[in-house]
Amino acid sequence: MAPRHSRRWRVDFLIALALALFVLLLFYRLLFTNRVLASGDILLYFYPYRDYAADALRHGRIPLWNPYSFLGVPFLANPQSAVLYPLHWPLSWLPVTKQI
Repeated sequence: MAPRHSRRWRVDFLIALALALFVLLLFYRLLFTNRVLASGDILLYFYPYRDYAADALRHGRIPLWNPYSFLGVPFLANPQSAVLYPLHWPLSWLPVTKQI
């Protein structure tokens, strides 16, 4: 049974690898250039938020307050900033253009 099991594992691995390469091939321009697959709110609202949060965290500051909106607004308390959203944490090491 061991040879059959390892053979099945290899087939599954090759299929997963082929799918991953297919996705990379489809999205290589987005992954390896500064292109963005969106417009509107993504570029005008969320990009500046992600950029401000990344800059603050990179300099060791907690982004509690955003002085660049109006005369200043709470930033960390705003759910749209998503600084504490766990699904954003794995992307935090990427440049902001890739995070979005």
